[in-house]
Amino acid sequence: MILGRCRFFNSTVLPMVTCALFAAIPLVTWAFPDKETDLGEVGMSPVNKERISAVSLGFGGMNALDEYLSPGVYRGMAFDFSYQTIRRFRQADGWYSPYFFNVVASPMRMGNGNGRTYALMLDFRPSWERLWIQKPKFTLTAGPGLFVRVGGVYNVRNSNNPAQLKLHIAASVSGEAAYRLTVSSFPIDLRWRIDIPLLGYNFSPDFGLQYYEMYYLGQMSGASHFAWPGNLLMLGQRISADIPVGGVRLRLGYMGDYWGYNMGGVRCRIFSNTFLIGIVRRVEIKHNGR
Repeated sequence: MILGRCRFFNSTVLPMVTCALFAAIPLVTWAFPDKETDLGEVGMSPVNKERISAVSLGFGGMNALDEYLSPGVYRGMAFDFSYQTIRRFRQADGWYSPYFFNVVASPMRMGNGNGRTYALMLDFRPSWERLWIQKPKFTLTAGPGLFVRVGGVYNVRNSNNPAQLKLHIAASVSGEAAYRLTVSSFPIDLRWRIDIPLLGYNFSPDFGLQYYEMYYLGQMSGASHFAWPGNLLMLGQRISADIPVGGVRLRLGYMGDYWGYNMGGVRCRIFSNTFLIGIVRRVEIKHNGR
């Protein structure tokens, strides 16, 4: 909530700064020796016959502006569920296939408490990443991916157009940096992951275009837009610490999601900040990839 009100987090500065920091990560490898090791054995990356799966629950805040529904800004709590799995390609050494699924729901109100809005977003983010840097305590993966977002925003005060459908499909780039921190022989895996959609499709009706005009009159041209960083900017990032507890790992982390676009005379800004707690497990892959 506090982060959502900060002007720095409401601008395009945050995504640009985050991308610059992630791009500068290889510089930290200067502090590491050149000795290579199989990080799958110590828990940072999966080996050939296993996958790493994580389930997390999150709680935080969401901030939303959708001028198609209302010129006002709505704020409220956000509830999050996410599932992630990572496995190594058997056909290509040094390549990984992370899959991330996320659901976030938020009941929001305007500052005066009169208006109410509800938002629900579902994300699916598969990627195919190469292991670019592998050190004894540090790994860096990056590669192409796919970003799919489906959801909606419902405004209680509107009677004509109370809801707005959200659909965004785009080619993306993804990456993850992992560092093993050892505290008194106690290993803690620190991870920082980002997902950035680049080129794709975004559903956003032009200002004044009614839904009945689209579905009954076939005026869909005003709702389909080509999305690129010039009219749509999205950054998803997750920072987490995996702490061993018994046979599993406890994940504590933060997830920030910034999504904004300006199309057809409509501005939309939806961003959330949630704190995560979850469980990370290693699962052996049986025959037929199961």
